[in-house]
Formats: sequence, structure tokens, C-alpha cells
Amino acid sequence: MKWRKYPDILELHTRIWLEEISKKHGRTINFDDFPEEELNRMRDSNFDAFWLMGVWKRSSEAREIALNCENLVSAGKETFENFNPEIDIDASAYSVCDYSVDKTFGSLDGFTEFKKRLEPKKIILDFVPNHTSRDSVWIENFPQIYMQGDSDMVENNSAFVRGDKIFAMGKDPNFPPWNDTAQLDYSKTLTREKMKEVVENIAKFSDGLRCDMAMLVTNSVFSKTWGKDVSGLEEFWKSVIRDVKKQKDDFLFIAEVYWGMEWDLQQQGFDYTYDKTLYDRLKYGENSSVYGHLHAEKVYYEKLVRFLENHDEERSLFVFGKDKLLTAAVLTYFLPGMRLFFQGQFQGRKKRMPIQFKRWPEEEPNPVLMGFFEKLLEILSDDVFHFGKWCLLDIYIPEEPDFSGVFSYHWSNKGVDVVIIMNNTLFHKNGYARVDRIQASENTIVFKDVFTGKVWERDKEAIKSAGLYFDLEPYEFKVYRIC
Repeated sequence: MKWRKYPDILELHTRIWLEEISKKHGRTINFDDFPEEELNRMRDSNFDAFWLMGVWKRSSEAREIALNCENLVSAGKETFENFNPEIDIDASAYSVCDYSVDKTFGSLDGFTEFKKRLEPKKIILDFVPNHTSRDSVWIENFPQIYMQGDSDMVENNSAFVRGDKIFAMGKDPNFPPWNDTAQLDYSKTLTREKMKEVVENIAKFSDGLRCDMAMLVTNSVFSKTWGKDVSGLEEFWKSVIRDVKKQKDDFLFIAEVYWGMEWDLQQQGFDYTYDKTLYDRLKYGENSSVYGHLHAEKVYYEKLVRFLENHDEERSLFVFGKDKLLTAAVLTYFLPGMRLFFQGQFQGRKKRMPIQFKRWPEEEPNPVLMGFFEKLLEILSDDVFHFGKWCLLDIYIPEEPDFSGVFSYHWSNKGVDVVIIMNNTLFHKNGYARVDRIQASENTIVFKDVFTGKVWERDKEAIKSAGLYFDLEPYEFKVYRIC
């Protein structure tokens, strides 16, 4: 089954997810023996795919480094009364030792069978292009593909010694190096070939890749970070994406990308790129900047990943609070693009845990949020939000000539129209949304609020001339399906 144009994705922290299912069933669950009951639940969900974060073999060296990290141990002791680092701390999922299924989660054959049983739902996996773990077999077998360091870098804790060689640690140029990783050298053709082989192999048993910090291996960023000349080399992503799609044209490439490089990565072939801009502007209450962002060109905005949570961000209930969160969710998830949700988001978890923790603390589920997200996902399952045409509507408030903090969208597809209005402010707002594209044959248009079931009738000519009237309390929203 082909991907929908704007798919809905759920990120699952693989270890935590399997632990929760194991606890529920009273036995150890992995891909080799996955309950049909749980598969049915996944197949019956409104998600197009599941991103199984952290499937790959963990690094024993990265785990030792984590066990000796004072910040991690302190965070664990503050969170859990009975925290035991030897039991509760794991290696980072992004210090990949080998792109094979971690034995804790089962075998590759078991995973392959699990994926087959899950169809037509799809699976997305991680790819970490910038670095490997420090104990990857490549360190010994292909040391030439890594960035070499020197004694000064060792003293500065940005490189490590292995035998008679010094290897640089992986890094983002804006932060200290990741001390559990080894930096790959993308000025070397062999490096690119080896990493391309990894992607081609993963593509054989998955439906898409979420590519970690994808901008780090672009020619411009890599050259600037490491002072290496890569001017004669084709962009890594262009080459990889082109060749993989020749074999599997519906394979999705998703880029975690920042620094305003979303368009660059889209141009290099990515199907979707993170929309961190929208998230940050919503987080800091920058309504005018959000409004400006929503005026992007279609060729750009329809390839953005819309999210309020993932494993790198604080929990959305913690960030937005209960009053703002529902409106932020409507504003975000009713936009075109890929829609990304995170395990625990629907239950209203507030505590973001380090990725190295093997368990999460107990938190009481929030019934209001659970009901809201259940309804949201049900509404979003309609084809109008996956294949339809989206537009941003103008808002008219007589006493507020400038942007007011009220947003309105219109979706249409095959005779279905949906109008969404949101007041993303602390103040009461009333005015008109300019709706002029509704193809209604009757003189009276019926608006049904799909969240509450309430129905309103409006005169078609009045709406055409003045707009759709709204009267919204702070952080109130309406999602109208036109009957």
C-alpha cells in the first residue's frame, strides 16, 4: 500500500514500548514472539506508520560511558526511589555499534516477520549518518573512514585513543562532542560507500528512514566543521536517496534538520524535514512569527514534519500547559505535511527522560488529553487531511487591523470541506474568517463542530460577503465539517 501524501506517524521508544507490553502480558515480549492482540491494536490505529526508535545493536562502550555520567546518574536518583544505574541505564540509541537488531529485541528474522504481520501499517527506522559508536567493528576493519584526531584533542576530550590511532569524537559544531561516538570522515569516498550500503540494507526490511542530524553530512556543513575539502564530491544524500528510490520508489526519507536548512535537504531528495521552526515559535508564543511561517510556498510546507513532541524535546504538556496544549495541537496537526506523535503524548506525560534510561516513571494518565487525542486522530483519519487542498484563511477583526493571534484553515477534497478556527491568545476574540471557496449548492450552509457534535446553520451569501463569524474564548478552537 502506498503512503498517503500527509502521513500520521507514531514514534515508539522501542525498549520502553516492549517493556510496557511485557509488563502488561506478564512475560518478556520481543519481535520473535509478538502478541497478535498488540498487532491488532496497531493495525486498527489511525497511524500510517510506526517509527521504532532505537532498534539497533547498542554499544557496550557507550553504556560504560553512560554509567559514569554523573548527570545521568543524578537524574535517575532524582526520578526513581530505587534507581540502580547497572539495571536502569543503557547505551544511547544514537551510538550505534552495528545496524543489526539488538538481541534484546529479538532476531532480524523475528523483526522481519513482525513487520510482515503488521502490514498494511509501515515501519520507519533510524539512520545515524554522522558517526558510529567507539566500539563499532569498523574502527578495526576500516579505520581510514574515520576522522583522525591528535593528542590535543584527546586532552580536550574530543578524541579517543584506540591502539596506535586517535579518533575524533562525533560532533555538532555548536556543542561539545558526543563522547560515546566516533566521527566518520565524509571527505573519503569509502566512507560514503560504506554508509550508502547501510542505507540500502535497511531499506530491504523497512519502509522509511528517520535520518539523525541529517545536515551534519552535507558538504557545506561537514567542510565547515572539519576543514575538509569535499568540493569534488556529490552530496551524500542526493546519491543515496536517488539510488535507493530506484529500487524502492515509495521508500521515505525523513530528515532531522535545523539551522534553516530544511529547504536544502528537501532539494537533496528528502521527502520530509523537521519543522522545528513552527515548534519553537509556538513554544515561545510568537504568534506573528507562526503566522508568517504558515505563508511558506506549497512546495516547501507540504514536506514538513509537524510535531509537538519527540524524544529530543520536553513533553508537550510540560511545555504548553493544559490551557494552551489543545490549541497548539489543533494548530500543528491540522497543517499539511507529515504529522509526528510520540509515545506517552496522548496520556499527558510531563517528564522527559534521558534516552539512556531503560524505564520511565509512573505517571497518572490525563483523561482529558486521552479523550482529546483519540478524537483528534479519528478526525485526522479522513482523506481530506491526507490528500486534500489546504489554505490559510484571512481573519478580520475590526478593532485589530494587524494580526490578532487567531488562525483559520480551510481543507477541501472531493466535495468535503473543513474549516478550522483557533484563538491562540490569552484574550477573548470575535470577528470573521474569510471563507470564499466552499462549494455549497444550498443557500443555507450547515457547519458541524466535529469535536462537540454541535451544528450551526449559516446563510451562504452572508458568509461570502462578510465571512464566517467566530466568537472564541482564550485558546478556544472550532473544527467545522460542512454538511
